[in-house]
Amino acid sequence: NAMKRDRDDTDFRGVSESYNQRKEGCVFCEPDRKIEGINSLAYAIRDKHPVTELHTLIIPKRHIAGMFDLYQPELNAIHRLIKQIKEKTIEPIVFYCKS
Repeated sequence: NAMKRDRDDTDFRGVSESYNQRKEGCVFCEPDRKIEGINSLAYAIRDKHPVTELHTLIIPKRHIAGMFDLYQPELNAIHRLIKQIKEKTIEPIVFYCKS
């Protein structure tokens, strides 16, 4: 951080408002399936045409061009959602030792 100084001129004031922007007819703004998990910055739905059983899409709430346009709080929220969906979807394997 000492090297960073004050060179970052990103203005984050409008970012929170961008989460409320919805586009009519957008398949991501108006999902047509059950939401499997949700938090303040992302949500999860099952894939309409899954390659594997229970394939799930994790979708940020803000419109972006690609993953590299996500801010760190969004990446954190997506990661938390992935863990939540994994816990709901995959049953833990319990091993018992015979004594």
